[in-house]
Amino acid sequence: MQFISERFNPLTHLSMIFLFVLTHFQIIQFYSVVREINYFDFVLAFFYVTFFFFKLRLYDEIKDYDSDLLLRPQRPLPRGLLEVDDLKLAIGILIGLQFVLASLLNFSSLAFVGVTVAYSLLMYNEFFIPKWLGPKLTTYAVTHTFVTILLSVSLFDLISDSHFSTAMPLGFSLPLTLYAISTWFLFNVFEFARKTYSKDEERSDVLSYSKVWGRYGAVVLTLSQAIIASYFAHYLLSPSTFMTYGLALLCFAVGILGLVYASLNRPGIAKLYRGLSSGFIIFYFLIINLRFFWG
Repeated sequence: MQFISERFNPLTHLSMIFLFVLTHFQIIQFYSVVREINYFDFVLAFFYVTFFFFKLRLYDEIKDYDSDLLLRPQRPLPRGLLEVDDLKLAIGILIGLQFVLASLLNFSSLAFVGVTVAYSLLMYNEFFIPKWLGPKLTTYAVTHTFVTILLSVSLFDLISDSHFSTAMPLGFSLPLTLYAISTWFLFNVFEFARKTYSKDEERSDVLSYSKVWGRYGAVVLTLSQAIIASYFAHYLLSPSTFMTYGLALLCFAVGILGLVYASLNRPGIAKLYRGLSSGFIIFYFLIINLRFFWG
């Protein structure tokens, strides 16, 4: 529980996961590609996604262990709160629980759940090319956030009546496939923003997007992902006026605060920019769900 408190904040992560799952249920119902939905299905889906994201957190803890020993000794593994073997055991249990939950939701979808898990294990092993991939920060990021497309597709398949043996490529209607792709851009916003710093925050031994792209370039990179994700939602969900202006205002806020951060180059503003950009996912899901509730 101490590890979770420090490295997988329940308030922020569970809020995001709740909204992520709720949005998928709303979209499934919006496109009428669904069996009867009940609260039990939602709870199963919620834990399926929670275990998936927590497993990714454990992957990163193990991969970062050696560098954390030198750079971040206050983290749980370097200070001995848990051992690497403890996390590996937890990963095995979480993968098993994912398959159990998936089978309870929709047994015929287990094959794609297996594909999603397999891709995540490739991520854990850094696609077996860690020396080549590691220094390429942006490439590393987008190959890892790509897993959210697979997670989204697997979730749609688990809660819908459309399976991969039928219908369009990968078994889905085009709107559902496009929405799954949009989650890739959405999570890129978080990934790019969280490693964007002011000059005083940069460390010579740590890569950042503000180093690779420059401060303005890093802001443009993050904002581009926010705009693309918002456009997908606008295109796919017959938006209300509230949703259109809500997403536009959210992107505008990220862009303006980004320009202020890049221009002034101060740690406090950089932290504020990272906070808003990292919270973009939650605001994005909130706006979309309010569109469904308000029509």
